[in-house]
Amino acid sequence: MEIYAGFLEHTDYHVGLLIDALADLEVLDDTLIYYIFGDNGASAEGTPQGTFNEMIPINGLGHLETRSFCRRTSTSSAHPQPTTITP
Repeated sequence: MEIYAGFLEHTDYHVGLLIDALADLEVLDDTLIYYIFGDNGASAEGTPQGTFNEMIPINGLGHLETRSFCRRTSTSSAHPQPTTITP
């Protein structure tokens, strides 16, 4: 968590510099700022429905994990809980 908090502080500082520069250039009022902050953007195995096992997409079997499969398996007591790679 400390690393994540440090990253947030660093990002916030630099976004502030960008906004200050836009204000100095007198274009801030004409600028739309769209700030997206996600923590899983670089995850190659994450899919729109998440993944039950992170090795499935890596091994080329991601098409087997449909939305209904993930729903069915995550509520079944016979299966382990899904990984934290969820949408």
